Amino acid sequence: MKHWHKLLLRQLKRHNIEVQPTSPIEKLFDDISTAYQQSDDDRVLLERSLELTSNELIDRNHSLQKQVNTINLTKDDLKKSLNLLQATMEASGEGVIVVEGKERIDVCNDVVLNMFKITREELDQLIIEQPIHKLKETVVNFADIRHDFFYVLNHDLAKKHMVFELSDGKILDCYTAARLVGGECIGRVWNFRDITQLKRSEQESRYNAHHDRLTGLPNRILFLKNLEVALLHNSHHRIGLAVLFLDLDGFKIINDSLGHEVGDELLVQVTQRLEGLLSIDDVLCRHGGDEFVLMLNGVKSINAASMQAERIIQSFEMPFFIEGQDVFITTSLGIALTPMDGDSASLLVRNADMAMYHAKSRGRNNFQFFSDELERLSSHRLKTINDLKQALELKEFHLEYQPKVDLNDGKIIGVEALIRWHKDGKLIPPLNFISIAEDTGLIIPISEWVIETACEQIRDWVAMGFSDIKVAINISSLHFERGDVSQAIEQAVKSTGITYQSLEVELTESAILNDVDSAIAMLLKIRDQGTTIAIDDFGTGYSSLNYLKRLPINIVKIDKSFIDELSDSRIDHAMVFSIITLAHILGYKVVAEGVEDLETLKTLKAMQCDYVQGYYFSEPVSAEKLTQMLVDDVRLLI
Repeated sequence: MKHWHKLLLRQLKRHNIEVQPTSPIEKLFDDISTAYQQSDDDRVLLERSLELTSNELIDRNHSLQKQVNTINLTKDDLKKSLNLLQATMEASGEGVIVVEGKERIDVCNDVVLNMFKITREELDQLIIEQPIHKLKETVVNFADIRHDFFYVLNHDLAKKHMVFELSDGKILDCYTAARLVGGECIGRVWNFRDITQLKRSEQESRYNAHHDRLTGLPNRILFLKNLEVALLHNSHHRIGLAVLFLDLDGFKIINDSLGHEVGDELLVQVTQRLEGLLSIDDVLCRHGGDEFVLMLNGVKSINAASMQAERIIQSFEMPFFIEGQDVFITTSLGIALTPMDGDSASLLVRNADMAMYHAKSRGRNNFQFFSDELERLSSHRLKTINDLKQALELKEFHLEYQPKVDLNDGKIIGVEALIRWHKDGKLIPPLNFISIAEDTGLIIPISEWVIETACEQIRDWVAMGFSDIKVAINISSLHFERGDVSQAIEQAVKSTGITYQSLEVELTESAILNDVDSAIAMLLKIRDQGTTIAIDDFGTGYSSLNYLKRLPINIVKIDKSFIDELSDSRIDHAMVFSIITLAHILGYKVVAEGVEDLETLKTLKAMQCDYVQGYYFSEPVSAEKLTQMLVDDVRLLI
């Protein structure tokens, strides 16, 4: 105050104003000074406060700017995340619907729109209008969906999976999860996946697993299931049932000669023809290849089964028209009946199959019923098959040789190699196992063994000086059709060091006439090697004379059935004479097999037959005995 007072005094003096120190104004000045001082202090304090407030605002402004920047970054991140989520939703290939609360669609991707055929504009309108019942109406009008789909939207929190089909055939797989907050559902997320193709593929796979692709018939698996069901039902109601096993006769010939396309079409037409003979309760299946199995439900007698079998056989009398030509084929049937022939599906089919093979052996184009005798024969057949598989390994086969004699000088000019099988000290006749070996395909390795063994014997005879002996080997039709006979001969000849001229191949007419063009090609290949070719059992096949001039053969062997009655039958006499004459005209040699008496021998010599073979001269003998005959130069004397 004193400071301000002195300052005031100095101002007064400057203006020549005299103030007494003790005047009343002194107090006023003091008060003014005090007021000024207080004002100055207040100003300083205010300035300080303003300075502090400004700094704080600057700091706060910086802090707020940082928060704004953070918010903007977060918004950018959220925008990127939303874009990524949207892109993910669209690229997933699955439909997604996000429902907010119970009434509002929050998110819906384009996949859903395509599934339900809703446009984006329609969806936007639905979202604007909020209530989900609009979507309900849209979807229900389009899709054949149970209402539990929409019930789940609002109520069933535990429901997580549904599969439903739309009216256009689409099948949707739907998964859902509730959005829960504090135990309360605030919405749902739905995921839709179009599984139409998957379901169709599953259905197709199930169908293909139980049906034949070519004919559309039930396959063996489904047929056995249906048969088991029918057996169970029929046993309760005492209803009879028959199983027919069908096999097409000569299908392989048609398939090989006319082509697989014709063969497939034939199977389709056979299926259609058989289906036309069925009742509503019957079941037809393609068992495999050219085999069919038929279940006749409600068969009450053998006569009923016979009548149906007759109808089937008669239906094959009409040809099948395929690719502009008539194709003729027959069928052989086997029949098994309940309950006498079996009480299970597999047993009935097996027994019917056995009966079918019996029909084949009876000349084909007929039907046969199963019997206990067939069961016994089947067991024997199965044992024979198993024994045959081990026979080569156990060296149970050996060869015997039956001489062929020249009628001009009675000298042995060759032999026929004949297989023999000794099992457990017993001789098993060829008739008891050759056909089984052919049916199972075992004849091919057996034939290859015969070729190899015969060549080894030729090598031994050549080493002993008997180089002119020709060994004839029988080749089965199966080996000729499926195997490479020329290769087997080539391998055996090279391994033993003999010449091809030492070998003779004997083939039946049936083996050649199944497919003449292919047979001729194979025969030319064998003949070009230098191997002699003979037609065995000549005269027993059809159309043999028609093809005789085309075949590249060297020898004709007249079947024993013509030789047996040669002296007593004028017809057989004329036929044999004609065969010999025709063969000579064509440049072929002739062998008469099965010669067993002198009178037959003289008749054949008078007909100028070239060679004979039979028990009159020699039965089949071992290699050692045949060797001794060659050493002794044993001859046929007439």
